[in-house]
Amino acid sequence: KLAANLAELLNLNLVPGRLDRAYQKKISEYYATLGWAVNQVTVKPVKQDPKMTVDIDGNPPATPVQLQSMETTVKINVLSPDKSTTKVYTLHLLKEDTGYRPETAKTDLLCGVCSSLYQCPRRLLQCSHSFCTVCLAVSQRTDKKCPTCSAPPPVDPPFDDVDSELREKLLSVEVLCFYCGTGVGSPGLLEHAVECSERLVTCSTCDQDVKHSTLEHSDCTASCKLCGKKYLVEEEEIHSKMCLQGESLPKIELSDYKAGVSDWEKKLRVDTADDFKELYESGEKWEKEYHKIRSTTSDVVEVKKRLESAANAYANAVVANSKSYNAHSRLGIVLEEIHYVEDLMAKLKKKKVPTATLR
Repeated sequence: KLAANLAELLNLNLVPGRLDRAYQKKISEYYATLGWAVNQVTVKPVKQDPKMTVDIDGNPPATPVQLQSMETTVKINVLSPDKSTTKVYTLHLLKEDTGYRPETAKTDLLCGVCSSLYQCPRRLLQCSHSFCTVCLAVSQRTDKKCPTCSAPPPVDPPFDDVDSELREKLLSVEVLCFYCGTGVGSPGLLEHAVECSERLVTCSTCDQDVKHSTLEHSDCTASCKLCGKKYLVEEEEIHSKMCLQGESLPKIELSDYKAGVSDWEKKLRVDTADDFKELYESGEKWEKEYHKIRSTTSDVVEVKKRLESAANAYANAVVANSKSYNAHSRLGIVLEEIHYVEDLMAKLKKKKVPTATLR
């Protein structure tokens, strides 16, 4: 009798395709390599107990999974019958990126495992079915039977040999490039694969699929390790100056800013309420506004306005209570931020970029 808190699959199947490694209960992460012609896969988990609840990325198991160009990752969630235990299986679906397909009429040139044009075909002796050398090696790691008809292998080796007839046929066939549609002779496949201008690769920075000839694309984005916001890679220097670690400005020693604070006290002093708490909270409010927009807006002028409003409030708070360490410290740090923004605006002006925008 199975335990009510058991949350394990009995098996895991794919249609079409198969796992690169046979299913084992103790393993929760699997890979499966599929042909370029496969656009969707149905994942069929086999439950140990009918009362278990299984979903695939929140969808029923019978829901087809649409494949991306390179890799598609799905999560298989298993919930025990008593709802107390959950186990997650991770499945990586990889598409074979051969880049070529034969003409429609020549379907006899497709491998039965990867659904792509044969690559160095070998023929099984027990049934004469042929497969790519790599496909056959991967398939027979877990099952020596024929992937097409399940015919058992011979008792003694050899189990397969080179399909010379099929290889000769491949030399004379013309195939169509998967990306640009150009007809290419089979002997020139490798050279065209390297030079094809439409071939897609994945950008290592933003994970977008881009043409390999334009790998350094203008819309490439990266995520800031400090604030988590995304920015254009070409604007990394600008973002680094506008971004500070954490949700609030860091505390630093007041002594570094004594002279600057004294000057700004005179410059920013205005007739306003003398209530220290009200002034200090006003400075905090404007500082929070600055943090809110600093990584989401391109308008440098608006960022500077909020910093100046915060500096104004802190300067008046210093006058109201000159012994407040916090007011002096926050004012000094905000003034330093204003210096960075002014420096940034000066650089943009030299580059003849409008100071009201970063893009």
